[in-house]
Amino acid sequence: MCTKPRSLQFSALLTGIEREIAHILAADTSARLPASLENLLQQLREWELEMNNSRQSFLDALPMAYMSLDQEGLIREVNSPLCKMLGCASESLTSRPATSIIPPESLDSFYGNTRSLFLPGHITEFETKLVRSDGTRFFAELRSADLSCFKDGMSCRGLVISDINKRKRIAGLLQDSEERFRLLYEQHPLAYLSMDENGCILEVNGAWSELLAYSRHETTGRNLADFVEEGRDSGIWALLREMGSLGDIQGRELELRHKDGRSVFVSISAKIVRRENGSFRQAHCVLTDITERRSMENERKRMVAVIEQAVEGVMITDLQGKILHVNPAFEKMSGYPASSVLGNTPQFLKSGFHGDLFYEKMWDTILKGEVWQGRLVNKHKDGTNYEADLTISPIRDQAGDIVNFVAVSHDVTEQLRLERHLRQSQKMEAIGTLAGGIAHDFNNILMALLGYAEMAKSAVSPDSVVQPYLAEILTSGERARELVRQILTFSRQTERGRHAVRVSLIIKEVLRLLRATLPSTIKVSYSIRNDGLVHSDPTEIHQVLMNLCTNAAYAMREKGGKLEVILNEVVIPGALANVPSCLVPGTYMRLLVRDTGCGMESAIVERIFEPFFTTKQTGEGTGMGLSVVHGIITDMNGGISVESSPGQGTSIWVFMPKLDGVIEDQKDVQTLLPKGSGQRILYVDDEKILGGMVEKILTPLGYNVSVMANGSDALAAFLLAPDNFDAVISDQTMPGLTGLQLAEELLRRKPDLPIILCTGYSELISKEKVMELGIREFFIKPVTSMDLASALARIFKDSQGQAENESS
Repeated sequence: MCTKPRSLQFSALLTGIEREIAHILAADTSARLPASLENLLQQLREWELEMNNSRQSFLDALPMAYMSLDQEGLIREVNSPLCKMLGCASESLTSRPATSIIPPESLDSFYGNTRSLFLPGHITEFETKLVRSDGTRFFAELRSADLSCFKDGMSCRGLVISDINKRKRIAGLLQDSEERFRLLYEQHPLAYLSMDENGCILEVNGAWSELLAYSRHETTGRNLADFVEEGRDSGIWALLREMGSLGDIQGRELELRHKDGRSVFVSISAKIVRRENGSFRQAHCVLTDITERRSMENERKRMVAVIEQAVEGVMITDLQGKILHVNPAFEKMSGYPASSVLGNTPQFLKSGFHGDLFYEKMWDTILKGEVWQGRLVNKHKDGTNYEADLTISPIRDQAGDIVNFVAVSHDVTEQLRLERHLRQSQKMEAIGTLAGGIAHDFNNILMALLGYAEMAKSAVSPDSVVQPYLAEILTSGERARELVRQILTFSRQTERGRHAVRVSLIIKEVLRLLRATLPSTIKVSYSIRNDGLVHSDPTEIHQVLMNLCTNAAYAMREKGGKLEVILNEVVIPGALANVPSCLVPGTYMRLLVRDTGCGMESAIVERIFEPFFTTKQTGEGTGMGLSVVHGIITDMNGGISVESSPGQGTSIWVFMPKLDGVIEDQKDVQTLLPKGSGQRILYVDDEKILGGMVEKILTPLGYNVSVMANGSDALAAFLLAPDNFDAVISDQTMPGLTGLQLAEELLRRKPDLPIILCTGYSELISKEKVMELGIREFFIKPVTSMDLASALARIFKDSQGQAENESS
């Protein structure tokens, strides 16, 4: 009997390489279904096992780690690369929760990323940390894979796993490097910019903004030429051309413009990036702000210019005193060129005037960092000494350490010489003032001496034995008057009057005076070979001879010798030696003063006519004698020449232009004194002896003389009876009213009153001044009988002539 057929339907999910699902429909027609189904199931299991083995082989052959998870998060499949990655066997992984290989700190991230793992069509990809069997952690990248399967009726999703620990480490290092670079780039003190081949700025750092005050936003996209002064961008284009043609550049200077308009100087260095074809693509530039350095350099140049142009000598040395720099003023002051002193110490300047202790104290001061000031006597290259005020100051670096010394010296040699001259001039002025005071009193004495001597000479008979004595008194008095005149002339208290002078007479007079003062060891001789006249002041010629002869005597003071004075006439040009080049052709009186003394070096001979130069010891001379001689002779259009050598004596030739003409010798001419005719004379002088003397001189000449001892009494007497006086003779220096004041009062009341003014010495009056006041005659005492008689005769003659003219 046949059973009724039954239809059975079952399905099996077969997952293979092809990933196909097969639905199997079976109908039992043989009644042998149970056995057949069992066989079929057995075959299916065998087929499934075979397929699983084939899948596992396939998974193990994959180059990347792999695992599959079911919907409950269990690991259902793993391959060999994953086992190797985790360091464990596959049996220890399958059927375990996936979280077993996830460290606690990564669980939240893992859960969050795997939620979308089973969504249809969704690809999951994320990073997480995994744990190896030894507990070490590493970064892995998980990405869903199309290798899904069913396990125990559950859908599984495959994940491909990559060990990215190395990549993460590299990425971290790269990120750190980029961070460090960015930090360095932004915080670097030097300005940085990159620009293209046209100068368009691509990027700048923070230092750029600090340099020019333009932000990154204000800078990028603009041309570098926009940041220079308008019209001065040629340097930018030249720089770009240089970059394109030559490549990298170093240390080019540019002047940029700050946002506030001021100039900023930079030094730019650039690294050039080129395209594959070698063309200029980009430049990475570093800019160094050199504005301050440039300013300091300009300041240094200005300081160098100041030092080079300074009138003070400047020397810069190191700490050991080695000379590093000297300026032209130092070269001029010391005589040494810079090339010969650089690298040396200033030892060559030592004159020997200062001892070692002096220099030790100097060095102690400056090495302590203090300023040393003092005066040094240094030696010039030519061997002469010069004095300098010196200031040595330390030069310190930014740390405050001494690195150099600067010595500034001011040559005070000339200043000291002038100060000495000033002191000498003041001394001479004081002497002149003293001489004037002495002259006033001495002239009053001489006036009395000469006056009474003249009266005595007139009172005795011509053949009296006292006549020669009185003549000598008068001669000595005249000589004394001339000596006072010379003193006043030398102190510049009297005027010089030039006229024809016979030099031979002055030679004889000077030598007569000198013989009385010179020691017997010095022999004096003179020779007048040609007599002649010169146009000069006799006092000046006297002064010339006195100076030359006293200097010659000084040169022979120790060993004695011979002093010769020779006068002769010479014609220039002619066959003559020792003729000054300044002389013009003509006839000259040549005066030679020659001694056999110690002589002089040529260097001294060159300076003997300099004011205040002297070879005498302090207190023995002023150094003015020969300079005065030179001035007198030069003023006469003459000249002087000198010949001397050590131990051979000295010869000085004085050339004076000869004056044509003759002077009558009036030595023996007797002149009668002019007489008066009863005129009334008022004589005013505080020296009683002079009042009595003048009265005795004028009374015998026919004058009626009234004597007053001061100006006040004289004015009172005149006011009582103005018509009682025909003329007034007055001294200048008196107590109360002076002679000038008295004359002004008298002339104010009687303008035509003749007045004669006399003075022993006064700086306040001159002949011109008294004549302007209406005073008729002016005399410097001592006044002789002839002077007074002649003056009275002149004024009364003038007054008589004036009266006759008025009456007619």
